Amino acid sequence: PQETPAEQSSDSSEVGTRNERPERESDEETSGSSVPAQDSEEVKSQPVPVRSFQKQWLVLHPWLRYDGQAMYCATCVNAGCRNVFTTGCRNFKTSSLNDHIGGRDHKNTVNVPKDQENQAKMEEIVLCEKSKGMIVRIKVMNWLVKEGLPICKFTPMLKLLSDLNTPDIKLTEEEATAATDSDEEDSKRDGKTARKPNDYKSRWTAIELLSAMSDVAEEEVKEKLQASPFVTVLTDESTDISQKKRLVISAQITDPATAKPTTHFVTNVTIAAGTGRAITAELLQQMKSRGIMADKIMGLGSDGASVMTGKKEGVAGLLKRENPHLLNVHCVAHRFNLCTSQAADNIKYMNDYQKVLCDLFYYFKASSTRCSKLEAVQEILDSPQLKVKEVHGVRWLSFFQALETVYRILEPLITYLDDQAKQTDPKAAGLRSKIATEKFVSMTYILMDVIPIIGKLNLFFQKENVDVALIQVKVDHCISDLEKLLEEDGFHQQKLNKDLDTDAHIYNGANGQYPVTGCPADQITSTKTQFIQQLIQNIQSRFQEDCDLLAAFGVLGMRPLSVLSKAELKTWGNKDIQRLTDHFGEEQVHEYMEDKVKMQAKSKPILCAMSAQAEWVELKETVLAE
Repeated sequence: PQETPAEQSSDSSEVGTRNERPERESDEETSGSSVPAQDSEEVKSQPVPVRSFQKQWLVLHPWLRYDGQAMYCATCVNAGCRNVFTTGCRNFKTSSLNDHIGGRDHKNTVNVPKDQENQAKMEEIVLCEKSKGMIVRIKVMNWLVKEGLPICKFTPMLKLLSDLNTPDIKLTEEEATAATDSDEEDSKRDGKTARKPNDYKSRWTAIELLSAMSDVAEEEVKEKLQASPFVTVLTDESTDISQKKRLVISAQITDPATAKPTTHFVTNVTIAAGTGRAITAELLQQMKSRGIMADKIMGLGSDGASVMTGKKEGVAGLLKRENPHLLNVHCVAHRFNLCTSQAADNIKYMNDYQKVLCDLFYYFKASSTRCSKLEAVQEILDSPQLKVKEVHGVRWLSFFQALETVYRILEPLITYLDDQAKQTDPKAAGLRSKIATEKFVSMTYILMDVIPIIGKLNLFFQKENVDVALIQVKVDHCISDLEKLLEEDGFHQQKLNKDLDTDAHIYNGANGQYPVTGCPADQITSTKTQFIQQLIQNIQSRFQEDCDLLAAFGVLGMRPLSVLSKAELKTWGNKDIQRLTDHFGEEQVHEYMEDKVKMQAKSKPILCAMSAQAEWVELKETVLAE
């Protein structure tokens, strides 16, 4: 039946809301009620055109999508709107598209991204302005940490920067008052009072910044530890001022990208006891919390204390139960210091000599008047203006520094002590009786030949990264120099023959002659020989291990390749590589006793021995060619 004008008007208002509409009905809506009745029969008899989707609409409207049956608005769909273009519009007309573009849903969804973008830009600008001030505070906190200054300096430093009109640090009046009164406020706080909002200049802000920086640094170290194929743990125990046991842990790792070793501080924690089991348990727990299991720990570096290096209940022995491939490395600097200290302990006069140096230091330390008088004597005799140094048992070069000082101011010392002894100073008289002797003077000169040889090797061992290939070379050179002193006099001992008249018992200084107590020459020679021989023996015994596995790593430096002949190149380094592959390319077994029961710990090979040896041959040729 033919639709009335009212019905046609109603249908026209519902354009785009129906899923399907007959084309005839659409045509009637277009013509309206103005079509005469007699023309209706003619329209019915004509073919109705079928409307189809136009592909150019996709170019004109980027938000439009077509699935072959209906049109969709991607913007409205993503925004979660509900309209005909989200369920699928099959009315393929330009007017349908225009009606949708003018609709509220589409306008809102199109403007939202622009509004969000503008808001993000505004937030970025505001955040940037705020972050500038926070960056300044972070830099201040970082500087305080590097300089080792206390947290209480954070607020005064910011106040100083504000007074100097530093950019991005200008304080408001309220903030300036808070910063000025922060020390007083902090003293009243018990930790439970809420912090003032936006107070970024107090001690609490400094604590928060320090905690955040610590977390970031620890996370970076954790990532580096996990990226390294293996880890060497460096650890030492100590006691803090509150008499609590502490365990300091560092780690040496390899950067997979550069293959370069780096050392990182890991943690400093309190431990219940200083036993091997307590240290091992805490060490493994700290490494495990950072994603490092025991089978990844290939080396242990320590000061050589029995609790660290013990094969049964020491840390090294307990770690070998977890990873038998682990290498225990006794710090070469500590080891060498034991060589010198134990050599002196076995000789009575060397102990007496060290005691004289200590007594001399504390004699002058106890009185500024004595120091001033000694300086006056040094100035009169045109001697170096030096203070007597202390001998520290834990500092490698302290003995040489104290020895060198006494050697250089020996004449002013004897002069001063002689003068004070005449003024009834019993301590000065006692020190003079020990110093003004042929034996003390002779040993001072002799030790000036011996100690520098030891000190040179000590300095090499204290480098940040010691070349393991040079350890045995330096040790052999040190032993050779000491053996020469047994055969012939050194430079200072030759000078002693001129400065000391053993027949007249006179010490010839630069400004006069000083009587000294005599001593048989064979006693001096015997003390010198015993000390040097004991030194050589201790060095040879304590560094014997380095001729084996650790020294074998030195071959990887490949220094002499360019000077080797073809015949020498074939065999060079093969023995050292064999030592390394025997250890790391084979299953290792560690046997130990637990509750009187014999136990075994095994670890699988880390590398293929045959492949490593074949690669070594190719590596030599490749490095030589390049």
